[in-house]
Amino acid sequence: MQHILGDFFLEATLALESEEYRAQEQRLRELVDAVRDIRGSVFLWAQPVTHLPTDFELDSVRDFLRREIGKLDPAELSLPKTLTFEANLNNVRVIINFEVIGADQNNGNTVVQAWGSPDARAVTTHLRIRRRVGFKATRYGQLDKPYVVAVWPKCELPLTKDVALAALFGDPALTIDTNTRQIVSEQRVSNGVFNTVMNGEALNRQVSAVALYRERFLRTYERQLVMYHNPYALYPIAEEIFLGLPQFVFRKDGDGSGRMLWLNDVNPWNE
Repeated sequence: MQHILGDFFLEATLALESEEYRAQEQRLRELVDAVRDIRGSVFLWAQPVTHLPTDFELDSVRDFLRREIGKLDPAELSLPKTLTFEANLNNVRVIINFEVIGADQNNGNTVVQAWGSPDARAVTTHLRIRRRVGFKATRYGQLDKPYVVAVWPKCELPLTKDVALAALFGDPALTIDTNTRQIVSEQRVSNGVFNTVMNGEALNRQVSAVALYRERFLRTYERQLVMYHNPYALYPIAEEIFLGLPQFVFRKDGDGSGRMLWLNDVNPWNE
């Protein structure tokens, strides 16, 4: 597209609950069942990086988990440990990341790491958004202009503020005081569209921003675009292009650090 402020690429995509996604969810359930007897000592959280073919045998994944978890020193499970399974099936690459944390490693300590779910998660709205953006981010190779992906999450769960943040900036992780049961601090896991790091580099840097469709029923049906800028983008998109939309942008602080904020204090989730 052309704009007075320069050219940029814009593409729209759906993140929907299709038969393919239902099949993926079923494969994850089967995977959980396959490793059920080792879940007494660890929590598992499975996140497929690539498609899981329906004819892919889970025995190799189960054997991988048994072997690799067995190698871990208990001290390594005090914080989440990432295990990556990789295989090829008929020249199709299969990759699954597993977050592993000891179930009772922190007993007796003053704080523990609390995750959103103690078991392997089914594929949900925020993961569908990640997959669609990740697919678009690598589809065209290296681009030399800003690239914006507009995503319509047409799923069983509506888009919410928490879903959007989890999809783009990672799942929430809480530190909880076991005595008072109060939240001590909140962080985000580095597995979002914008903050996933591999080999020291942030992924999806070709994507300058992600625009998410938010649907809601007030007096009339509304579908509103909400723009989230990628703080690690190779080619940032000019904020002025989308002044008519709510925009979540990165700003540097005086000490050299930075933070994300809503441009012009227009936070659509506070309406």
